[in-house]
Amino acid sequence: MKNLVIILALLFVVPVMSQDKIKVRFKISKERVFVNKVEWAKLEPAAGKFFLSTLAGEEFVSIHKFEYGTGGYDVNTGKEITHSYCEIKFIGTDIPEFEVDANYNEANSLMYKMSVLADDTFVQENAIKFKEKYKEEVSEKHFLTKSKIT
Repeated sequence: MKNLVIILALLFVVPVMSQDKIKVRFKISKERVFVNKVEWAKLEPAAGKFFLSTLAGEEFVSIHKFEYGTGGYDVNTGKEITHSYCEIKFIGTDIPEFEVDANYNEANSLMYKMSVLADDTFVQENAIKFKEKYKEEVSEKHFLTKSKIT
């Protein structure tokens, strides 16, 4: 009887806990960013950075990709394994630029999940929360000289 109660409890608790995980699929096509097959933002690569804007054309963030060598090497190719991170600047705000320990797609996914862009409008309060939650001094932590990804 105890086992039946535990199994029933798990059947109801586990699905509720898994609802917190939002599956996000990004696709970039013709300078447009799609999230779960719905157009989310416009993308403009320029000067080694990526600029995202609302569908109405208002730029709200620049993302600069960086990488560093981890010291490990791929056994098949012999190339050094690298780790990517991004420097993010919210355009037109007082929020200073900061680094996140995430690659470009992960950074976009995190911004989407934090609703930095909601209903085609930049939400500064959510951008501040995004920075507070994900800011990490990657270059300082790893004593890096930044090298951009080409």
